[in-house]
Formats: sequence, C-alpha cells, structure tokens
Amino acid sequence: MSVRFYFKRPQRLLRKKDPVDRIWHVAKPDGDNLAKAVLDALTDAGWWGDDCQVCLLAAEKFYANKGGEPGAVVLVQALDCVER
Repeated sequence: MSVRFYFKRPQRLLRKKDPVDRIWHVAKPDGDNLAKAVLDALTDAGWWGDDCQVCLLAAEKFYANKGGEPGAVVLVQALDCVER
C-alpha cells in the first residue's frame, strides 16, 4: 500500500519565488500516524480483515501544488504471497 498526503500550503510558501509544484511537508502530523489512520479507515470499510495483512507500506507527505487541493491518494495493491 502506498499513500501520498497533500496538505494546504501555508501563506509563507505561496510567494512568487516558491515552486509551483508540491513541496515536502516536514512538520506534524507524523507520517506514520497518518498512515495508521488510513489503515484503520480501510479496515473499517472492509478492504481486508485486519491491517496486519499489509506487508509493504509507503507514506509521503507534501504541501499541495500552488492552487492544489489537500487530500490523500491511496494505492492498494495485492502481492503474490505464499503463506509459510
């Protein structure tokens, strides 16, 4: 599973000299806490029996592009697994 979080840009990052594209978000909330919230929500929605079934997880945090919307993009992909 991979999840990419986009936060609203603060005014200090909306100057003309600031990049138009997304910028890394290096402040709270912590990425692991955000990912856990998504895992819990997907578990409650019935995507899987328990989030312990997720064996690969990547999370990224950004400030959105200038004019972009905050939100999250979630990709859930099945892995070929052999239970041992």
